[in-house]
Amino acid sequence: MENSRKTCSSLFYSAVFSLCVFTYTSVFVSAHSASVSFEKEAPPYLIDIGYDSVAPIAGEHGRFDFSLRHLNTKDPAEFSEVWVRVLRGEKTFLATGIQKQEIGPTTLLFVFPREGSYTLEASYRSAGGGEIAKAAFSIPVLPTEESFWSLYSAYAIFFLAGILLGGAGAFIFRRNLAANILRLRK
Repeated sequence: MENSRKTCSSLFYSAVFSLCVFTYTSVFVSAHSASVSFEKEAPPYLIDIGYDSVAPIAGEHGRFDFSLRHLNTKDPAEFSEVWVRVLRGEKTFLATGIQKQEIGPTTLLFVFPREGSYTLEASYRSAGGGEIAKAAFSIPVLPTEESFWSLYSAYAIFFLAGILLGGAGAFIFRRNLAANILRLRK
């Protein structure tokens, strides 16, 4: 009897833990499902900067993917690195160089400190350091939603659903286990 109680308890905690981990990670899996692309012609190239949502939100991570394409064919163009600058008015918030990745996109993760209109400048460079193409984009940054419910409601709903489903599963499992033990004793 004591051994079956320990097994039941272990299974219950394993089920609750697994369900909580599953619901918690499912919130983060769909990070970049909808993307926006900022494009500008810089003959003979097309500068394409992908972003992971319609508009960046102040205080939240934004992902920018930099690519350079031939204007006529839309095929990828060769570049070695891209120099990036993020400005708001005359103030520079970021100035950095990003090496082109051999596999996957050439990416920048950036957190805009507050709402407003920013400028993102991108200068694509050859292996020798010469400028190939350059463009500037105006990026509107939305204000942060600081409401408790707007920030944590999705997490709270998934957490509570995980607890309820885990509890219901444990109740059904324990009830079936108790019935089987009583049947075996007879």
